[in-house]
Amino acid sequence: MNHRIVYWLAFVLLSSYVIMRAIWVNPLLDEVGTLYWYIQTGFLPGHGAVMDANNHVLNSIVSHWFYVLLGDDLFVIRLFSVLCFPLYFWSIIGIVKHYISDKFNVFLSLSIVSIPWILEYFAYSRGYGISLAFLFFAIYDFIKNNVQYTAIQQWSFILGLILGLGANLNLFVTVLILFAFNLATTYFNRSQMKRMSWWLSTTLFVIFCVCCVFSMLLC
Repeated sequence: MNHRIVYWLAFVLLSSYVIMRAIWVNPLLDEVGTLYWYIQTGFLPGHGAVMDANNHVLNSIVSHWFYVLLGDDLFVIRLFSVLCFPLYFWSIIGIVKHYISDKFNVFLSLSIVSIPWILEYFAYSRGYGISLAFLFFAIYDFIKNNVQYTAIQQWSFILGLILGLGANLNLFVTVLILFAFNLATTYFNRSQMKRMSWWLSTTLFVIFCVCCVFSMLLC
């Protein structure tokens, strides 16, 4: 059977599983806290906010607007996580296909995207699945960028890291390592024009990190 057919069949089946879980599984205690503290209020972290590990900021922001526009159905609250699953799935497929020969990449990639506890993250209104989706999206862009550099992929890589970090601050060290490695490879191996893109992306990321630290200090 053609590999493309296998991938699409697996994608449809796994997406259906995630959607059904998002519709029918009872809400978790953490989801209820997220709903009442952040999604319903739209109150972002800052002075006087309820600051704990429950607040996965990107999920809270996006889910708040889904809540405002689409209502308070449980599936709506979980919709952002569900929508991030395709990004996770195809990023994993792309990464594995780049490094593993055709004979084995189907088995390895499908084994990774089918890990049960990771699939569960995409069925709940939490930041873990969202952060993994954007993290692997950024890693895939980094791989493609080292094969053939483009400014779009460079900015896409930065955006993926920022969104992944916004979804789960536990990725802070991981994101810094990936970003530093990207800066090093870009700076030493690219032309002067591409170094300008390097400086611009570096400035953007530093500003974002400063904002994160400043927000923490306010609380």
